[in-house]
Amino acid sequence: MEDCDANHSTCKKLRTVPRLPTRILDVASHARGSEVFLRNSNPEERADYVALSYCWGGPQNFTTTSNTLESMINGISLNCLPRTILDAIMVTRKLGMRFLWIDSLCIVQDSGDDKIHELAAMGDVYKNATVTVAAGNAKKVEDGFLSNRPMELCPIPITIESNTSGTVYIAREERKHELDDPLFRRGWAFQEFILSRRVILYDKFQVTFTCPTAEFRGFHSNSIKYDYDTKSEFSSIGQTQGQFDNGNTEKLKRHQLRKWKILIEEFSSREFTYFENRLPAIAGTAKDLSELWNEEYVAGMWRGFLIAQLGWCRLRGSSTFMQNMQNLPHDPFPGIKARVGLPSWSWKTAPFAVAFDEVSRTDAKVIEHHIKLAASETPFGDVLEGSLALSAKLILLSDSWLRTKGQGELIWDYSWTANEVSDAHILYLGAGTAFRDIALIVRRLQVDTFERIGYATGTPYHPEIYNWKLRDTQTVVLI
Repeated sequence: MEDCDANHSTCKKLRTVPRLPTRILDVASHARGSEVFLRNSNPEERADYVALSYCWGGPQNFTTTSNTLESMINGISLNCLPRTILDAIMVTRKLGMRFLWIDSLCIVQDSGDDKIHELAAMGDVYKNATVTVAAGNAKKVEDGFLSNRPMELCPIPITIESNTSGTVYIAREERKHELDDPLFRRGWAFQEFILSRRVILYDKFQVTFTCPTAEFRGFHSNSIKYDYDTKSEFSSIGQTQGQFDNGNTEKLKRHQLRKWKILIEEFSSREFTYFENRLPAIAGTAKDLSELWNEEYVAGMWRGFLIAQLGWCRLRGSSTFMQNMQNLPHDPFPGIKARVGLPSWSWKTAPFAVAFDEVSRTDAKVIEHHIKLAASETPFGDVLEGSLALSAKLILLSDSWLRTKGQGELIWDYSWTANEVSDAHILYLGAGTAFRDIALIVRRLQVDTFERIGYATGTPYHPEIYNWKLRDTQTVVLI
């Protein structure tokens, strides 16, 4: 940490004393050293603080509520706290810092208004933290993360001359390792990690430090190395944005589309206790990008390249086309067999990991859209419903297409009965890579109103029947 502050030129430019969150834990060793204190921060109060990223692992036995808030301010006995929180307090003190932010204690858990306000600010809490401590190896809050780790280094004590001694380590050959600890399967931890400027990660193998200059530098060198492309891609967004200041709007939009695609393809595979938390858990990331890109956020997508993002589908395994609902290794909600919520055209309603096919030459056009937010105070949070009016080409999904092999691919969002898809249509979005047509499978609800039920692609679909160039556009409303 000291080396980062003193010697990393990029980090020094970013270094500021952050504004404290609404509430913060004061963990300094007071005269009553067996207690810590929850305190309300003063407006504009600034100080270094640690943020904790961890797995709850189920309902919490000890949280701040409307009834316990005053007693928490008067003092919290360490004997009441679970192991992960105790470990975080120890690390904060060892780092010489006084303040620690933990969601279960710094947010009033039974107050709807407080949760809306604080969850909307969570992105800033992690982005502004002096350092985030990531409890990667703890499945639940009772586990703790300062446990012994399997030693993959062989320590050898040495003596040089008479008064100098130390240890050298013999390591295995340098190797890569995927981040597969429990924390990296949780949805909330995604933006906590990528937004944090500096992270001390406690995983099952080692303790690792990362900052804008040093990526996953282990405290013992030549041990396990990590490649976490998503964090690197997100960190580079601001740096690469300037490449398009020459006014090349088309290239800029494709660049932004690619960045968002990388983020959502990983994020959509993360697990949640409550499905409706999907958009709130990435709201801080979306807020940052909206300011950087000067783009309007639309139910987990972006207005400036909305058509290109509609071409999402279930993440497929190997070369098998997924025709029906199946549990994939990346399926974060194996118990959910249907879409959750609205609008049907947003990936946020899909209970599975998604992949995007880029629509490189769009044919459909957005006429207008309407979104109903779950809370007006959280423009980047959850949405209750939304409609999307398109000028697009639409054809009936015929039996001849379904009987023909090799003409394309249908990927249903989930299992449908024959009766439910009897009025299914193909809505043409445009052309993708390798001259593939990219389309949605939609079901008619009213005269011009449809809902998405799947995804279709082909090279191309029966030119004599589905020659899109000869088709007329019409107004189609997706909900």
